[in-house]
Amino acid sequence: MNRRSIISSVVATALAFSALQLGSLVSPDDAAAQMRGGRRGGRHGGGHGGGHHGGGGRHHGHPHPHPHPHMHVGFHGPMLWHPIGFLVTTLAVTAIIVSASNDSHQDIYYSEGVYYEKQSDGSYKAVPAPPDAQIPALPEGYTNVGEVDGTQYFYYQGDFYVVSGDKYVVAKAPEGAVVPYVPEAAQPSTVDGKQYYMYEGAWYKAKSQDGDTVYQVTGPPG
Repeated sequence: MNRRSIISSVVATALAFSALQLGSLVSPDDAAAQMRGGRRGGRHGGGHGGGHHGGGGRHHGHPHPHPHPHMHVGFHGPMLWHPIGFLVTTLAVTAIIVSASNDSHQDIYYSEGVYYEKQSDGSYKAVPAPPDAQIPALPEGYTNVGEVDGTQYFYYQGDFYVVSGDKYVVAKAPEGAVVPYVPEAAQPSTVDGKQYYMYEGAWYKAKSQDGDTVYQVTGPPG
């Protein structure tokens, strides 16, 4: 392959990646329009075409490995999703600052469903979603949870969101909400023969629903 062919291949790959990044955002208006259009899908009262495990998330056929027999884990969003604690050297050019209200008083950056805090060496570490942080659009792969106590919730990798104007706001996990999976980092616990998981202060109880294992937000077991 000559030099011109190599350069053309690299440019084409970069353009395809950029298109994937830009196409992975869903605005509040789009989400509302999809819901009004009847594309509610899923088995738990929400979604845009039915997720693999119900819940109606936009999973688009991503694989769902099961490292734990009762835990549904996998790429319910873009392949670039990073778990809490993951370090990256740079952020996407589309990353935005969403909050500065945290213990370290450092800006929090948001990109593709993940929140980051800049480190002293210039790298960025994935951190928990700051309470009340606002983002302009939901990440690809979100789940429409449906209404809980009269409020519409959306879910992505352990984070819950509610609509506020033209933004989505990080919200506390609402007790009673049912989601199709919990993040891989969720800590399992068995109490009185029942399987629970704890993730970022929220407890989930595994249960069977329509032949699938789903996870309901609950209070601490015991």
